[in-house]
Amino acid sequence: MSSARTSKTRPKSRDKRTAEQSAQLIAKFYKDHGYLPTQHTPSSGEHKRLALALERLRRLKAAGDLPEDAARILDQVYPKWTARADHAGERWQRTAEDFIAWVTQNGRFPSASSDDEAERFLSRWLFRQRYDARRERFPARVRELDARLPEWRETFSEQERRSYVESAQQIAAYVQKHGRLPAPDDTSGSEAERLAGVLLVLRNQQRRGLLAKEAIRTLDAAFPGWLDGMSLNVERHWQKRATDFIEWVKENGRHPHRSAWDPKERALAGWVARQRVHAKKRQYPHRIRELNARLPEWNCPP
Repeated sequence: MSSARTSKTRPKSRDKRTAEQSAQLIAKFYKDHGYLPTQHTPSSGEHKRLALALERLRRLKAAGDLPEDAARILDQVYPKWTARADHAGERWQRTAEDFIAWVTQNGRFPSASSDDEAERFLSRWLFRQRYDARRERFPARVRELDARLPEWRETFSEQERRSYVESAQQIAAYVQKHGRLPAPDDTSGSEAERLAGVLLVLRNQQRRGLLAKEAIRTLDAAFPGWLDGMSLNVERHWQKRATDFIEWVKENGRHPHRSAWDPKERALAGWVARQRVHAKKRQYPHRIRELNARLPEWNCPP
């Protein structure tokens, strides 16, 4: 049994405008909207007619039958008009513009529980952008949002933002006073122990992309590398060695000797010798300042 073959034929355009007239209207549409008309999301009948006209002009251009005047009009307004539009990219761009304008106008991020449908839509869109950023998807879009609205990733309230900034300022003040980051010590409830816990929270928030930009700038200025876990581990190790050295000197009334029979004393002597080299070469100034403050005679060889 044979089956009849059917073929789809392209419907003839009912647009009676000339190629030049269509090109002028398409050029005006581009100037007004910032993108070429497409058939995917026509907002009006004229939008769809212009999208069909654009397809017709592209076919004429490919066949070499497009009048030069029409081609010149489109080339001037958008040289790449012959290529098919990236509809998804254009739609994202329009929504990004709407989102940035909304935030600029309202001074806050759109809420998912708002009574306004447009605000709820922008809130869902923002959620997807943050999700994509965490998954390292669409890096070009993420870079554009970072450049145009740096705080777009922040998912906290204004009260939380102030809390982050105040915490960062407290840690910066501690670094300014002690020359080092706060680290847990043997004193329960001490300022160092409290700020060490705060620092841990800020580091976790930053790694999740949830820390306020102002807090990041404050910490970066106070102690570059504050986020580096390795740096913090090294710093904690140094702090422990410094405390061991100072306590040993106070207990024994002298500096440790490298030729001592006690391996702990020899290790401390080697450690303080390295600190003297650092001081001579002006390395690790925050560590040298701390040693000068805690044990002024530390740099006097025995």
